[in-house]
Amino acid sequence: MDSNLHIVFCAEHHNPLGIVRSLGENGIRPIGIIIKGNKKITSKSRYLSKVYYVNDIEEGYRLLINEFRNNKLKSFVYTADDATTGYLDNHYDELKDYFYFYNAGEQGRLNYYMDKINICNEAKKLRIRKCKNVEGKKRGNPFRY
Repeated sequence: MDSNLHIVFCAEHHNPLGIVRSLGENGIRPIGIIIKGNKKITSKSRYLSKVYYVNDIEEGYRLLINEFRNNKLKSFVYTADDATTGYLDNHYDELKDYFYFYNAGEQGRLNYYMDKINICNEAKKLRIRKCKNVEGKKRGNPFRY
């Protein structure tokens, strides 16, 4: 293909629906790589030019690489959640030559800054006042912020 593709790689949710709509209203009809969910939300947008359904992020990543890596021009990949964004960040070195996507210039760097503890530690180094870090469990699941 001779033009940049726009790909929305996301779960069925209302946040990526806003991304799709924003692109569509500006004449860009993105391709959707949609992680299946209980309700079809994003995948039902009239602005999507094509939809690929996948079961999880790893399957979506394989589809992204296998189907879209060989486009003549780099494609734009939009994500809408930390899990998908972080997964792509972990594969930055494999993706950077083929896609434009959210990143911080090196593999794993975006994940570093998405970690709330790391953000707070960076703020502390700069003497920026911040809330205290809290760690615990809720319904048996660990959390920290």
